[in-house]
Amino acid sequence: MSSGSRSPLKLIYAADDELDDETDKLLGNDSDHTLAPSASTVLRDVQHIAKMMPGAGLLHSSAVDPHESAAQHEHSVAEADLLQRGATRGKRRWVGVILIILLNLVSSFGTIAFAPMASIARDHFGFSTLTAINWLTLSSGFMYFLASPVSILVTRFGAKQALLAGSALLIIGSWLRFVGVHRQSYPMVLAGSLLVSASQPFALNLPVYYSDLWFDAEERVATTGLMTLASPLGQAVASLVIPLAVEKPSDMPLTMLVISIVTTVLCSFSILMPFRKKVHVISDLSEAHVNAKQSVYQGCVQLLSTKAFLYILVQFSILVAAFNAVATLSEQMTNPLGYTAVQAGMLTAAMVILGLIASAIGSPILDKSRAWKLPTLMCVSTATVSYFLLAGLLTSSFSSLRYSVAIALYALIGASSLIILPLALELAADVSYPVDTELPATIMWMLGQLLGACFILSMDKLKNISSDGTYGGALLFLVVVLCLPLPMAVLLARSGQVEKGRALRNGEDG
Repeated sequence: MSSGSRSPLKLIYAADDELDDETDKLLGNDSDHTLAPSASTVLRDVQHIAKMMPGAGLLHSSAVDPHESAAQHEHSVAEADLLQRGATRGKRRWVGVILIILLNLVSSFGTIAFAPMASIARDHFGFSTLTAINWLTLSSGFMYFLASPVSILVTRFGAKQALLAGSALLIIGSWLRFVGVHRQSYPMVLAGSLLVSASQPFALNLPVYYSDLWFDAEERVATTGLMTLASPLGQAVASLVIPLAVEKPSDMPLTMLVISIVTTVLCSFSILMPFRKKVHVISDLSEAHVNAKQSVYQGCVQLLSTKAFLYILVQFSILVAAFNAVATLSEQMTNPLGYTAVQAGMLTAAMVILGLIASAIGSPILDKSRAWKLPTLMCVSTATVSYFLLAGLLTSSFSSLRYSVAIALYALIGASSLIILPLALELAADVSYPVDTELPATIMWMLGQLLGACFILSMDKLKNISSDGTYGGALLFLVVVLCLPLPMAVLLARSGQVEKGRALRNGEDG
């Protein structure tokens, strides 16, 4: 292939400088063509070129023809060496997956840490109501909204920079909270909580960006889910561990010290994050649609003018907000009815753990089948009905039967919500192409976290004005709001934009 010819599939990759020259020789194109992040990606694209240009195939499965020129033989050897090095580097992507999982795990654990021990924390700081303690969790939603634009800008410099920034905020915030709890200084604890909350955009916005950077289309839903669902797993661990560790106010300083040490150790591994710039695979079909390095403003304008993205945004943000509200207020919703803090923690754990199991089973199936319409409609419907039944159940006093039913409903909410989260993030990336993948994910999480804070605040107020002091009216408010995601899912299924966006994003011809 001559340097002046124009290939039907252009590969634009960012990689280490030492590989640029070899890749240019292999592809025979301009100098900005560099190595793909994995051998499978290179192999797939080179085979695509070979199919489109049979006379100029780059891959040969048979042995080298004895009459082949020395130059052709050298070319084949260079190609094999390049693919081998790509495979070696492709293994590094799992290091990044593990590190993003750890950041999401400790970030969500830290954010929700005070919710499972709300009553004990109130006594520790000498407050008469739970409102001040709720603000330690409420602040996460508002801080997420404020910190998200910064996380977008940092992520544009690379996943490693975003991971390091989030880890630094988390470590500083955790130690501030420990000092505040030790000194019984609520302002210091609130300041630490704000910093911990500011780490969340860096953790939650990375999975879609990283999956798009390192993984093929058939792997992205499962990989995004693996990294994203570490966040609710952190909530489940906190809901189980903290009520067991904190039985009285004097237990709080030691617990916060342990949390700070574990956070520091786990976040320190962020320096091992492999560095790689953004990857684009561009075909003739999508080349005209690509704007290199769109500004954040241009991307936001395009997103907010895309109806399909707005449909996904509404259903995703409401489901995330409802999930966060129930997980945060679980102990307060059930305590007046006779449930203990440990039993409330078990409910939240059931919601998350069953959800993780369902997502672990469902995500690979969704990846392989590429199905999304029926799973979306089923999950949204199941979540709405389960919240409605839970609202009725949590207005009655505790009994073993009601507790068993409550666990089942929490599990259904978790399964239906956590299956759809990674799927919705990938659908948003599809319909919003060619906007950078981290931008739609950031907006979705930002609105979800902000709505979650508003839901918690509203439900707390509704509980305070209720005659019986329960969350029955607050849960009814939640059910009314949850009537919106299902129509949005139907409109998305009828729009036809997902299939079109997938074809463009993956560089397909149909």
